[in-house]
Amino acid sequence: MLDFNHAKDSYRSAIEGSVAFTGTDHAFFIAEKGKMILDLARRRFAGRKLKLLDVGCGHGFVHPMLLDAGHEVTGVEIAEEVLEMAAKTNPAARYLPYDGQVLPAPDASFDMVMVMCVVHHVPVPQWGNFLKELRRVLRPDGVIVIFEHNPINPVVNYLFHYGFGGMDKGATMIGRRKLERLLSKTGCSGIQSGYIFFTSFGSRFFRWLDRVLAWLPLGAQYMTLAGK
Repeated sequence: MLDFNHAKDSYRSAIEGSVAFTGTDHAFFIAEKGKMILDLARRRFAGRKLKLLDVGCGHGFVHPMLLDAGHEVTGVEIAEEVLEMAAKTNPAARYLPYDGQVLPAPDASFDMVMVMCVVHHVPVPQWGNFLKELRRVLRPDGVIVIFEHNPINPVVNYLFHYGFGGMDKGATMIGRRKLERLLSKTGCSGIQSGYIFFTSFGSRFFRWLDRVLAWLPLGAQYMTLAGK
């Protein structure tokens, strides 16, 4: 598995190089995920200001959007050098080191737990425990939000194995159904998923089209929600 401390300065450029063929950049995908998270927060929590936990937060690229919306953001990350970079960029957020086993947070302490393309970096035998930890720190009325690559999409499959600057070497993609089954085994409820990023165009029409096609298992990624 890649040491993300070693890739801390090249991470974004590696992603940019791999997605350049789509005609957009890494910032587009980050912004769209941020919009999805904020929309979910508005719909599910009626505009309440939330305590958000971003597990495997990396550089915290999405955090400015969440902070600007008034939410309290905590990021946890295994790569401590990357964590330091995130903290310098987003001083209004809180960042904590994470050992990859036990989340550094008390039980039932967050309204929303976000995991953005991280599960595939977790060793397969640890998937169950990883998901249990997400549920442990979630409040009773909270929601887990997981974004993952869609292994059914052939372009994504190719990029996963041969692109992204080798950042996914040794990683294992997890399909939507497998993730849903594992979440169910942890005791999660209200599990639902939708496919995302059928296109990389930012216009209102194409973002609407993405929502309409959420049932079709060909999106580049998928988003899974689960409650406690």
